[in-house]
Amino acid sequence: MKVAIFASTPLAAAPWELYKALKKYTFIDVNLINGRAGYWDGRTFPYHLLLNDGNGVAVKVLKTSELWHVHNYLVPTLKSLRDKKKVIAQFHSLPRIGNWKALMKFADRCYTIKQPLQEKEYKLKGLPMRNIS
Repeated sequence: MKVAIFASTPLAAAPWELYKALKKYTFIDVNLINGRAGYWDGRTFPYHLLLNDGNGVAVKVLKTSELWHVHNYLVPTLKSLRDKKKVIAQFHSLPRIGNWKALMKFADRCYTIKQPLQEKEYKLKGLPMRNIS
């Protein structure tokens, strides 16, 4: 199975950690695509591919993946490339900002992180968190 993890922002490297775990512990063909690798305050985080990398690799990965795992935000590129792909949306951030409602409608399944405030605010089931060494 080919999976593309997409995060518009680095989300404090949470998508990066998911990407590393899937690469290390599964046989899933997984790629991580970030909209950007840093925050406006100068903090930067590790990344695999950038959406607007100039060489089209990230777009090719999105087109050829069977499943997308999208974090927090829906961007226009995803809407134009979806085709018949399955989409899982995962919501992290509070307060809820951006176009999270649009992503909820766009996705086949929606989850949040297993934290009481997130579960209450998003009214979604929380995915359990695990430490993987």
